[in-house]
Amino acid sequence: MLAAYIADSMEETMQPYTDSDDFLQSRKVINKRISALRSAIPEPQQRELNSLLNMIDNANTEYVEKAYTTGVVYGVRLRDEVITK
Repeated sequence: MLAAYIADSMEETMQPYTDSDDFLQSRKVINKRISALRSAIPEPQQRELNSLLNMIDNANTEYVEKAYTTGVVYGVRLRDEVITK
């Protein structure tokens, strides 16, 4: 249950970063390059590229959520150890 709560709070916690000019500019560059690649390949390869990019995005999201949750849980444990010592 704690992991679900932590994962739910990740978006809100990361909002300042995802709204930052650096992040938005980086996404703009990436999207522009993907769009250029997509327009240079035939339709069947475009669908395959989209599928591959979705798989990569899903895997990265899963990794980030797990890393964030693990970090928060680890931080809470460390805090509890420091407080009890």
